[in-house]
This record gives sequence, structure tokens and C-alpha cells, in this order.
Amino acid sequence: MTDKRSQDVDAFIENQSPEWQAVLSALRALVFDAERNLEEASKWNSPTYSLNENICNCMMHTDHVNLQFFNGAKLNDPKGLLEGTGKSMRHVKIHSLDDVKNNYGALVALVRTAAELNTSK
Repeated sequence: MTDKRSQDVDAFIENQSPEWQAVLSALRALVFDAERNLEEASKWNSPTYSLNENICNCMMHTDHVNLQFFNGAKLNDPKGLLEGTGKSMRHVKIHSLDDVKNNYGALVALVRTAAELNTSK
């Protein structure tokens, strides 16, 4: 099955600086590598990925992007990448393209596990 990329997300990425375009494009590819069946949409002015329910999104900040997991508190995180203390939301701070590359496998595992949680409901 082909992934379901959104033109709104295309526009969002194109609107960022070249550095953040590279980071967001890498995160987008990573998310679809983890789970090809995800739906992509722009929600809360952020690329957001869902499968039955919201799974994760890429929230821009001044000096980083948060890869946010809506049910992150339920995820196994052996590398200790997840931050946050909310009831369910957790995030991974991405400061550069190297952060994506250096944690690729662990990030794919988090997205995959989050997707599996949504489909097992």
C-alpha cells in the first residue's frame, strides 16, 4: 500500500527553513517507514499521523521539533528518548537531522509500537 501524504503537510514543510525542512522530511519518511498505513494530516498546525486515532505529530518549536506521541506514557522506551510528565502525551526533542539519524531505529520502534497500540483497541 502507498503512504497517504497530505498536500497540507507538503506546504507546511515547504514553509520552514531549509534546516527544518530536512528534519521534518526525515521524520515524515521515518514515520511512514514504521507504518505505511498511517493517515497524514495537518492538525494543530503540525504534521499529524493517525491510524484509527492520533498516533504522533511533529510540533515545531524555536530550536527543536517535538515528535509527540499521544499515548507515549504507554510506550516501552528502552533508549530513554521520551520526555514529559503528562497523563498520556510524551515527546522526543529533535534538534537536528543528526538526532533523527542517530536514533532512527529507536524512533521507528516507538512509532511502530504506538501504531500497534491504536490498532489493538
